[in-house]
Amino acid sequence: MQIFICRYYFNPGDCQTYVTCVSLKNTVQDHQWDDIEQRFSHCVSILKPGGSFFLRANPGISHKAGPYVEIFPWSFEVVNEFAEKYNLRLNTFKRDANNRLYFVYTKL
Repeated sequence: MQIFICRYYFNPGDCQTYVTCVSLKNTVQDHQWDDIEQRFSHCVSILKPGGSFFLRANPGISHKAGPYVEIFPWSFEVVNEFAEKYNLRLNTFKRDANNRLYFVYTKL
């Protein structure tokens, strides 16, 4: 089951851990940079200080069998920029066996 976190209401700091896959389910065509950043910011806002944020993201690689959409190009630079901007510590950043990025933040 998939749950779209931005449609549910949490008080700031309600969550100790937050996990998301497929880079917040955004494509460049449907959701521009500001929207991706808005969703990211929302996820961070519900974390308690010291809470963990686990992400697995497509770094912009098109799917072989579709859907044929332009995928947001996550990169170390973007991940690090978000860490600095949202007062997060980047604990882990690596590429998994399926050529996806896996990264873990802690909210400071």
